[in-house]
Amino acid sequence: MLTEHNDALYLPQGLAIDRNNQIWIGFMNEPTLHPPPGVPYSDGGIRLVNENNQFTEISNDEVLIGGESSDIWSVDICPYDDFEILWVLSSDGVQGYTIFQNQLSPVSNMDLFTEIPFYRGDRIKCDESSNVWITTTHSGVRTILANNDYTEFWPDYEGLR
Repeated sequence: MLTEHNDALYLPQGLAIDRNNQIWIGFMNEPTLHPPPGVPYSDGGIRLVNENNQFTEISNDEVLIGGESSDIWSVDICPYDDFEILWVLSSDGVQGYTIFQNQLSPVSNMDLFTEIPFYRGDRIKCDESSNVWITTTHSGVRTILANNDYTEFWPDYEGLR
């Protein structure tokens, strides 16, 4: 049975499972579902479901693109060398994070694709070579290549339309 101390986790948008069988879930931020205003409904951001089936907050989730309460539309995990990268697609762009003791560290010094508005239905996925594929319902497909530490894009930064 899944348990949680924060009841405002209602709108999951995507999940990924790491090699430790922990589940990483991205949530949509929705301050209220119905009036009265100010009653939180879904906090947004990322949560981890640990091996004891408990939601765990990420202690440094302020590093998430868009902040700790951002709309997270999709997540996936790529194995890369001897570690894993949690890739996050939010309303504010794309970023990969290395995971160490359930803390996140951005893999790039700049957030990617911040000029594209992402929405529900847009997705991020890793392929067998750890390349990152971003598909949208409105702006085509972008690919971030794993070789050269995720600094190159295919066919270029503009992707395929």
